[in-house]
Amino acid sequence: MNYRTTLRLLIVVCILGAGLWVMQRGADPAAERLAQSGRVLDGDLMNVEALTMLNGTYEMELVRRGDEWWMVHPVEGRADEARIGHILASSEALICHETITREQREHRGLSLGDYGLDVPHTAVRYRTPLGSRRLLIGNDARLGKRMYVRFDGESSVLLVDASLRAALPESIEAMRDLSLLHGQAARVTRLEIERPGGGFVQLLRGGAGWVMQQPVREPAAGGVIASLLESLYAARIERFIWDPPTTVQERVASVPPAVPVESYGLAADTAPARVRLWEAGDDVGRELVFGKVADAETGAVYASFTDEGAIVTLDGALLAQFELPVDNLRSRALVRMDPHDLRYVAVQHGDLKLALGRTGRGGWSILEPIQWPADSQTVTAVLRRLTEARIQSFVDASATNATTVADERLVLRVTLDSSYPPAAAATAPEGGGEIKSSGDTVAGRCELVAADSDDPDMLLVQCAQRPGRFLVRREALAALSAMTAMPLSFFDRSVLAVPPERVCRIRVQRGDVEQILECDAEGHWRALQPEGGLVDAAALSDVLFRVSNLRAERVEAQHPPGLTPYGLDAPQTSLTLGLTGGEAIQKIILVGATAGTSGRFAMVQGQDVIFVLDPATVESLLRGVVLVARNE
Repeated sequence: MNYRTTLRLLIVVCILGAGLWVMQRGADPAAERLAQSGRVLDGDLMNVEALTMLNGTYEMELVRRGDEWWMVHPVEGRADEARIGHILASSEALICHETITREQREHRGLSLGDYGLDVPHTAVRYRTPLGSRRLLIGNDARLGKRMYVRFDGESSVLLVDASLRAALPESIEAMRDLSLLHGQAARVTRLEIERPGGGFVQLLRGGAGWVMQQPVREPAAGGVIASLLESLYAARIERFIWDPPTTVQERVASVPPAVPVESYGLAADTAPARVRLWEAGDDVGRELVFGKVADAETGAVYASFTDEGAIVTLDGALLAQFELPVDNLRSRALVRMDPHDLRYVAVQHGDLKLALGRTGRGGWSILEPIQWPADSQTVTAVLRRLTEARIQSFVDASATNATTVADERLVLRVTLDSSYPPAAAATAPEGGGEIKSSGDTVAGRCELVAADSDDPDMLLVQCAQRPGRFLVRREALAALSAMTAMPLSFFDRSVLAVPPERVCRIRVQRGDVEQILECDAEGHWRALQPEGGLVDAAALSDVLFRVSNLRAERVEAQHPPGLTPYGLDAPQTSLTLGLTGGEAIQKIILVGATAGTSGRFAMVQGQDVIFVLDPATVESLLRGVVLVARNE
């Protein structure tokens, strides 16, 4: 092959290559793209910034604002994000099953009109950061659940699944978000309710919970308010009645609105309820206005947000929830103080008074009428019942100048305080200092006055820190009445607590029989009386265990006028404990007569408190600690 022949062949190859390049350039972009991936829409459609949809007689435009989708034409408002997600997912899943080029249509004698794509009635425009594309949707295919589509500006017709057509909304309303509110009810910090004839209610949420500011200032019913807010945030719009113009020109042209708010009962002076709420960080808030009944059969009512202007219908049950009496928003808790925060409790009935103070170890001590350790479990149980007591009804509803409880019907005066009042500070037990209260009473203090009411099952109660008077079940405060009537029930039943290592001598006296044990410096016990006796190790261990925390069945009397009724005027039975170190040389437990059907009266010598020991305890203390040797 010579040089001339080679040159001719090279020229022919170049011409053929140029021809192929021209043919590929003229090929349909859709066909080229489908040949590569099979997907009709390439790219990540979840990054779409805007959608414009034409479906029959309507056209709507949707735009993404941050993480939210909004409809901006023909009306403005939030769009149904779940529906948009379904449309985008259906679009991204479109797979081409067949491509029909212009040449193939011409060969078959068909036009775009035969596929419904010459003047399509359905189309979707997708706008992304890279540009926009408009997908035209034509007729359904005769076989299978498929349809014909093409891209605006391209000639090829594509056969795809009909799932996208099914995902498109049938109307503008179907694409609108039906949620009345967005956000979280837990973020609401302020709530106002205004009703004609029902007054104005203002509620604020702080660190201690919800507090009513108007018409009275007092704790609010947090559970009721939470239920109201949850209902608001869960409410769904039933129908869209009217929308304000979306452009300045339209607004000017349609002022006043086509149908004034008066027709829907939404005017300020006729609206059955106006609800305003503020979320944390929101200084403006939003106002929801309820109107008149829209449908007598379903009970639906008109409503509108003043900052949006759109008029919708809502379930009438939502309005009914905000028509509740003001008293339903007031806290039903009689005392809003944590029992753990209390340092001082005083209960007075007539001339009888019982005052208690908390000790540094977390227990309780009786301050009046005498100073004595209190049974902390009993005190805690009574305080828990008091803080769990509930107001049954408000006698002076929303009144700030309620009538004072009549003295002749007075039953109880109760003072609860998170610190010791000055008058009681002198008798405060060591370590019982002031702490901050978590309650919302003034300075952590609550003062109650209870009196008889016309209902024998109810007490009329007034709180110095709350307006008005209220009825409380008598049984809820029965334990407080018992505090003054039976103060002995609050005495600490731990009548003696001696560490075993401090006991160095034990003497048991039962009539004429006397037994004595003594412990030396090395900790060895020996019997002194009777002579020749042996230490009963089991009995000794039992006695030491009992006296380490000796608890009575009950406290019987304090400062009794005489000891004879208890058999303690000249007791013949006693247990004496000799002690090492400290201020006390010995402790003597005197045991007297039988107490009723079981147990024995007893007292610690030097203390004017009579208590009852159960039979098992008496037997353990007095059975004897010395084994007497028998004569052979």
